[in-house]
Amino acid sequence: RGYDNINQTPFLFRGELDPRLPPMERVMHIRSDEFEKLYPFSRLKQAGVVNDTLGDTQVVLFSREGLLSVLDASSIKKSRSIQAVTAFKRDLDGQLLDFEVRAGGIVDRQTESRWNLLGQAISGELKGQSLSLAQSGIHFAFAWLAFNPEVAIFQL
Repeated sequence: RGYDNINQTPFLFRGELDPRLPPMERVMHIRSDEFEKLYPFSRLKQAGVVNDTLGDTQVVLFSREGLLSVLDASSIKKSRSIQAVTAFKRDLDGQLLDFEVRAGGIVDRQTESRWNLLGQAISGELKGQSLSLAQSGIHFAFAWLAFNPEVAIFQL
């Protein structure tokens, strides 16, 4: 219990901790060709949606509070709420989309379509279409940075 407390020291980790992020911060790692970047959940929580570029690849990250941590309490129902984060390519059939949070939902500026956290258009001109997943993964900062100390870290 409590393993994912952001102020916690990683259990059984004996290496040097990278000072750029709290060790137990959850991060989304995205790779595109030879480019890669870490996106700290705390920064994504502030933004809700992040449109970014990695080399020639345009990506978007959607973030929303509402998952329950499986590492917080002895019963998941009693665990604290954490961020759900997903990452997609912003190019849809040759059209580059820019996303924003509007009226509590995710909307693309080009068509005003509404999107869910799974990258699916749920209303508007693009209803029924889906974004392609970006090559990504979710990690604790200490673990990713121990093996990849040169990675860029997203800044708001």
